[in-house]
Amino acid sequence: MGMKKCEECGQEYSDRAEKCPRCGAPNNTGSNKKGKFKIGCLAAVGIFVAIALIASCSSSSNKNTSSSSSSTSSSSASSKSSGQKEVIYEDANIEDMVHLLNENALSASDTYKGKDLKIIGGKIVDIDSDGKYIAIRGKTRSRSIGSPVLLGLKGDDIKEQVKSLKLGDQVTAWCHITNVGETTGYRATLKKIEAAK
Repeated sequence: MGMKKCEECGQEYSDRAEKCPRCGAPNNTGSNKKGKFKIGCLAAVGIFVAIALIASCSSSSNKNTSSSSSSTSSSSASSKSSGQKEVIYEDANIEDMVHLLNENALSASDTYKGKDLKIIGGKIVDIDSDGKYIAIRGKTRSRSIGSPVLLGLKGDDIKEQVKSLKLGDQVTAWCHITNVGETTGYRATLKKIEAAK
């Protein structure tokens, strides 16, 4: 601790004091540790928040880039209206899906669960009268279930598309796979369906 002379009145006082004890003049050259500590803390918090925001933005940007670049093929069923992100659908042959499910359900789950698919080669084998689902399958039979792909119907526009189809129709279905299991097959939310051409 050192001493300092007041620039206003000449009184000597501690260089740690905030002001001169005689005249009250501020200590401009002293080490006002409380003020410096507060400023240092605020600066550190500000830097931390800035780094966190930058890291968060670049992380979500990398996820979007990698997920869209790993997809193949079709985006014809996607909706760009009202600010929605474009969905890229990967082509998937229903025969390949059923074959993999028959061989190894765990591998089928790793391959397809959570994916947006354009399923090709499906044949309608069931249309629920309550409009909750339709079932499709290929030529290859699943070893444990009759209808390996159950497509949930959400929204009136999807139900209208299904009303124009009938049992036995060959279809192309755009969907999001929500679950895969050896006894349940593939469960998905239907986004669009068309009669195969």
